[in-house]
Amino acid sequence: MSDKMEERTRISAVRRVRAEQASRDAELARSEYDAQSAAVDERTARLRVQRLQREAATVKIEPKPRPAPKPGQRPKPRRVRPRG
Repeated sequence: MSDKMEERTRISAVRRVRAEQASRDAELARSEYDAQSAAVDERTARLRVQRLQREAATVKIEPKPRPAPKPGQRPKPRRVRPRG
């Protein structure tokens, strides 16, 4: 082969190696990004659950008012729901 052909072949090989390395670097960067994104999503979900639990603990739910019994009727007994 002539010197020009050898030079072109070498340059092609170098470019191919660089392209493969860039591809591997991109895959690694993407996997790191996905892992960080999943960690952020998990933390956000955990904090949201904690906030909702905290809000639920501080909210006082008033029972809805019972209508007054009609004249001549006895009031209905109140049903008590177990807490839990």
